[in-house]
Amino acid sequence: MITNVLVSSFAPFGTLTLAAPSVTQISDVLSLLTEKYPLLPSSGLILSTHSGITPEDSSLASLCENGPNLISLRLSPRVLGGKGGFGSQLRAAGGRMSSQKTNNNDSCRDLSGRRLSTLKEAKKLADYLESEPERLAAKAEAQKAKLEALERRLGIDSPSTGAGPSRTGSSSTEQPAKLAGKKHRFDDTEYLEQSRELVDNVKSAVSAALLKKKKKAKLSPTDAQSSKAQAPSKMPTPVAVPAAPTEALLPYLPPVLQSLGMQVDLSSNSERTPLIQDTSSNYNGTLNNPAGIPGKVPHTNDEDSTTFTTNDGESFDNVPRTKRQLGLFSAIFLIFNRVIGTGIYATPSVILRTSGSLQWEPQYSLNLGLQSYIGPEFLVTCTYSIYAVITGSAAANSVVFGEYVIHALAKEPTRLNTRFVAFLCLTFILLLHGSLLKWGLRLQNSLAMFKLLILSAIALCGILSLAGVAGFAVKEDYEAPNNFQWNKMWEGSRGDANAFVTGLYNVIWSFVGYSTANYALSEVRDPVRTIKRAAPIAMSAVTLVYIFVNIAYFAVVSKNDILSSKRIVAALFFRNLFGEGTERALSVFIAFSTLGNLLSGQFSQGRVVQELGREGLLPFSGFFASNKPFGAPLAGLFTQYVVSVAFVILPPPGDAYLFMISLSSYCAALINTLVSFGLLLLYTSYLRAYDWKPPFRAPKLVVVLFAISNLFLVIVPLIPPASGSRTYEHLPYWSHVLVAFSVSMVGIGYWFFWVKWLPRKKGYKLAREWVLQDDVIANTLAKMTEQRTIMFAGSPLNRLSWLRTSHSFLNSIIVSPKSRWLLFKSGNPLTSKSEGKSILAYLSTKDVGPFIGEAPHFGQGKESGLLTSEEQITATEGVRHRGSPIVFLGLHENTSSGSGALPSSDFIDAEKAVAKLEGVPYFAMDVADLEMEDSAIETALKETEVTKAGTTLTWLDARSVMTNANLFDGAIFAEARSMVDWNTRNKFCPGCGSRQHSLWGGWKFGCSTLMPWSDNTGRKPCPSGKGLHNFTHPRSDPVVIMLAVDETGEKILLGQNNRFKGQFYSALAGFIEPGETFEDAVKREMWEEAGVKAWDVQYHSGQPWPFPASLMCGFYARADSTQPVRVDLDNELSDARWFTREEVMSVLNHATGSYLDLAKLAEASSQLNKDANDPPFRVPPTTAIAGVLIKDWAEGKVQFPPFALNSLKGNL
Repeated sequence: MITNVLVSSFAPFGTLTLAAPSVTQISDVLSLLTEKYPLLPSSGLILSTHSGITPEDSSLASLCENGPNLISLRLSPRVLGGKGGFGSQLRAAGGRMSSQKTNNNDSCRDLSGRRLSTLKEAKKLADYLESEPERLAAKAEAQKAKLEALERRLGIDSPSTGAGPSRTGSSSTEQPAKLAGKKHRFDDTEYLEQSRELVDNVKSAVSAALLKKKKKAKLSPTDAQSSKAQAPSKMPTPVAVPAAPTEALLPYLPPVLQSLGMQVDLSSNSERTPLIQDTSSNYNGTLNNPAGIPGKVPHTNDEDSTTFTTNDGESFDNVPRTKRQLGLFSAIFLIFNRVIGTGIYATPSVILRTSGSLQWEPQYSLNLGLQSYIGPEFLVTCTYSIYAVITGSAAANSVVFGEYVIHALAKEPTRLNTRFVAFLCLTFILLLHGSLLKWGLRLQNSLAMFKLLILSAIALCGILSLAGVAGFAVKEDYEAPNNFQWNKMWEGSRGDANAFVTGLYNVIWSFVGYSTANYALSEVRDPVRTIKRAAPIAMSAVTLVYIFVNIAYFAVVSKNDILSSKRIVAALFFRNLFGEGTERALSVFIAFSTLGNLLSGQFSQGRVVQELGREGLLPFSGFFASNKPFGAPLAGLFTQYVVSVAFVILPPPGDAYLFMISLSSYCAALINTLVSFGLLLLYTSYLRAYDWKPPFRAPKLVVVLFAISNLFLVIVPLIPPASGSRTYEHLPYWSHVLVAFSVSMVGIGYWFFWVKWLPRKKGYKLAREWVLQDDVIANTLAKMTEQRTIMFAGSPLNRLSWLRTSHSFLNSIIVSPKSRWLLFKSGNPLTSKSEGKSILAYLSTKDVGPFIGEAPHFGQGKESGLLTSEEQITATEGVRHRGSPIVFLGLHENTSSGSGALPSSDFIDAEKAVAKLEGVPYFAMDVADLEMEDSAIETALKETEVTKAGTTLTWLDARSVMTNANLFDGAIFAEARSMVDWNTRNKFCPGCGSRQHSLWGGWKFGCSTLMPWSDNTGRKPCPSGKGLHNFTHPRSDPVVIMLAVDETGEKILLGQNNRFKGQFYSALAGFIEPGETFEDAVKREMWEEAGVKAWDVQYHSGQPWPFPASLMCGFYARADSTQPVRVDLDNELSDARWFTREEVMSVLNHATGSYLDLAKLAEASSQLNKDANDPPFRVPPTTAIAGVLIKDWAEGKVQFPPFALNSLKGNL
């Protein structure tokens, strides 16, 4: 039987007819049509019924509706799907509306050719600037009058009238109690005016100094020296500053001002001494504290003008305001353009398929919280840098753009032509944003406005259709939707968790880009204020548009039509309302929308790469951080261009689009989870010391909900999908999870190699420096010589030196049960056995009771500051005038992070220190001088809590402590032994021979004749009471310890001391003599001890040496190994010779090569009684700085300049 087929097609073909057997399959009808009508395109066509169903496997007979031999079908071009925008009908409507404008007066021009609108705006600006001084003066007068009125009302002494009670004294207590709160705080108007004047003057000084330093940085070293010699008078002019608020404001002036070479006068008299003098410090372009002034940093726009900003966010990177191109509207459009791409056309149908019903769609959450923070040094930033470069590709959208452009040109999209158009698009964006920044922003903003108009038109058309307005009804040929009927909304709902999250990822993908403006903060004017307004406005607009556009879709297109059709929902919307002919126009709209999305995405991603360069984290960071040559981040844009082009040329397979959506969303969920839990940690007491006060701060409840929702997004994708459901067609459901974690591991691997492994291998560490590059503050990571913490160095205690004079403070903590005591006996510490090793024993205050006596307190005599003689000698506080000297070592605070931690508290006065004391106070004393027999001392130790717990206490040789002590104990031991030794050695005054008293918790000596209770009748005051004397305060003796390296770098000179003849070789050392520098001492000692002349002396590190109180300064020096070595000059060494690197490494690798047995090393007979397994010689362990010097050289960490200082070679 023959069936007649009527095919409704598109222009210019009209209705086509075809006669075919009734058994013909629908899939073969299209081939018969192309044979009969050769002008039809051979591909890109869809044959379906008028209800939108395309049953390709059915026969003609099964679809006959209008009779036994008649069937009606529809032929339409295929509309490509993808992440898209909106269309351009609304733009055309807007153009028609603008063409009907009748009032155009402002566009007219005057005789000079200027537009009237320009003249009006210029006049408004001139009037505003002219009236600015009067407005500021009126504001100041109003504030002053308000304060004076309040002062008169409260009866406070007014500075202008002098009336009323005094502000100080007892009258201040008579004020009502309710005025004591923060809300009733009044300021002195004169003080406020002087403070403002001071701030203005400091701003001027900072600006002048920055301008000067900027000019200096542009000069070569030779030019800088010549210009300095020719024009020594060009210095920053001293600035007059009021004297009244100086003392109050001085503590807040940061140290960076002094390094900038500014002069600020303390009074209005310019002849006064400047507060901040011009220094001779070598300025190398670095700024150690770019935000030193709280909320105020100068901004140099050019060489002749400098402006200042307040706490608006611009002070962070010091970008000149003229280079900040993004205002409020540009920021809004940047976010809007980035968020709205092509997803609004394709994503609703994907979400509907994954959720199964309409009811799930509004319940998906909106994700608004992408941030990045640094945890372990550089770790998070390195990980994020890999993620940003790889997942920031614009390949997918550029290919979508190419497909829609080809389709709009009525051409058949192929792999080659779509990729070629995508390549041209990416190249156009690179050239536009890389060289014509302002034109790129204008085009970007125009496309954003175009999108907004198109979306509004779609929403309006859908609402009009829903309201039944004539002309907006669904065409009769298509199924009428009933999506908003209550029983239909819930039909087909699925609770599959994996499908739910897949749909949720598509929702999140529709909102990706809300943080785009954050990526370009350095180019946003007034960033804090702008972002606070731009982000909510943009996202509110996006949310409203999405809601109404989705309502419009479901008001025009039925649910069955969306699910059964393979076309994007926007194409169905335009088809149902305006007919098949609008689908080509839709391609144009989507292409423009995609272009706007690409422009915004590449604009922001290029700045992400630039900021990573400014952080110093990328190779060739200066290149990526630069804005040269067109004032735009061309290097960052080119990086993203290369990555995107690579993905365009090598496109991924069919699941790529959904995979990229899921991958990006999952990576964002991982970052958001870590960030949100990090934010919660900042609210805890553990991290409250950071005093984190950002300009944007989310409530705790929002952070908690955000953390939980993102944790849900991270965990649920690991759950397998329900039976019959697939996340991908050809990939496992967990593919994007695996790739997301792999991207993170690549970043972690890069961090480990670059931050950990390479510096450890090369012997350096990375140090962050602030530099001024292209008028913008950026970071560089300099390779600094590794500074390790050596034994006895890096004290973990806050010594609270300013409170040592307070007897009330010392008396409060000396009896504290938290205090811990380190006891010595003739310089040897008390130790306990732990796992076969001797460690320092810390006793409690109760345990040391028999040693410190019943009255361990400190006194101050009669009264603080009391004069004891006519020579105006003052009394001293904190006197320990009975018993053995007690040394207060310091306070180990709870917030200290191990050895070498800086103090976390200042405790300005004693009362606050005692009230807020958190931590463990440490004390030390020597029991050898006590009036106790040795047996009584041992009996007292047996009664301690430590001994009762089963621990054996013994006195250990002081030098043996370094064998087993950790860095924490070693640092405390060094301080304790040096101070105890100094207190026990100096019992009598070297000035007059009288008995001395320990002051300031053991940190100062005072002659007994200077005490307030002393009777000095007939005696002259002790000379130690006048001025500063070396014998009243503890001193460290500087010692140089040096390792001589020969000119080849493969040999070192080691010596054997006469005291250690047991084959023990070490670096040479000696005390610094008066009139010497460190370098002079190194050269002299090497000549005196080994007869070797040295040059090119380089400092390595230092070590406190508590035997008794020395500071060992380690050096390397060049020497000539061909010179004869002689030890007969001062006879301090018994032997000295050169050792090769192989010999030293064999000893270092030996089990006992650096074992320190002082008793054995001192035995001369040990040279003859060597064991077969002993090394050929021994060297110091790394607990001594000599061992560190030897080990670093042997491992190749010592590098000398490539040139030899021949002029100094051999000179002493």
